[in-house]
Amino acid sequence: MLKHPTLELLGQLGLAGMAHAFIELESNSDADNLSHAEWLALLLDHEARQNTRNRATRLPFPSATRWDPRT
Repeated sequence: MLKHPTLELLGQLGLAGMAHAFIELESNSDADNLSHAEWLALLLDHEARQNTRNRATRLPFPSATRWDPRT
């Protein structure tokens, strides 16, 4: 598998969580036993968790929510 172009593309697409998980999985010999679906699921899970963490750090305080005055 082409590692560097894949990592480069993930970075360009703004998928830093998936890129980080990709590096971790490539260096883990246990990942060789995973199916393609399991591998993809781990990448997606890592990206989703990263997005949740990023969203939480952008909030001014933990219980902050978006408020729409029109509702």
